[in-house]
Amino acid sequence: KWRGQPIAAEIVSEVRHEGFRLQNIILEVMPDFKIALHLYLPNEEAGAGPCVPIVCPCGHGPKWQADHQRVPQILARSGFAAALFDMPGCGHRIEGNDHGPQGAQSRMLGVWSNVFFLVDCIRVADYLETRDDITFEHGMGSTGVSGGGLTTLFLAHIDERVRCTAPVCCTASL
Repeated sequence: KWRGQPIAAEIVSEVRHEGFRLQNIILEVMPDFKIALHLYLPNEEAGAGPCVPIVCPCGHGPKWQADHQRVPQILARSGFAAALFDMPGCGHRIEGNDHGPQGAQSRMLGVWSNVFFLVDCIRVADYLETRDDITFEHGMGSTGVSGGGLTTLFLAHIDERVRCTAPVCCTASL
């Protein structure tokens, strides 16, 4: 329903690091449903031209944890645009954007709570498609850990832009 619709985005800040830069962006993925996106990009000195995007959905933990930060930093240093964002209920989510309470409410309407995870991924990709410094000529990748890994698995089935996936520690039994 929201795919291809205009997306409100605001770049809040940009910080340069050795080998990459980090943009902090607020996206409205659905009406009144906002997420905070960390977009890791190569430094301009790399001169690589438009970057191939990789969405990196987090699991059940905030995006500022070290284990969530390492992968997009490595990807940006390797020339990719890596989009890291909190999953519903974690980190910088606006109150009311949580797959727990909203998932339970949605279940009463026959909607699966993982829909919130997937809508975020799709809308982040929609936003990335609007940027001149990112190219979807060869599609996009997706990698995530835990709940983000499970989201990566499902995203590949519903979004034709996904050409490569690397789900991590998301389907093993206890």
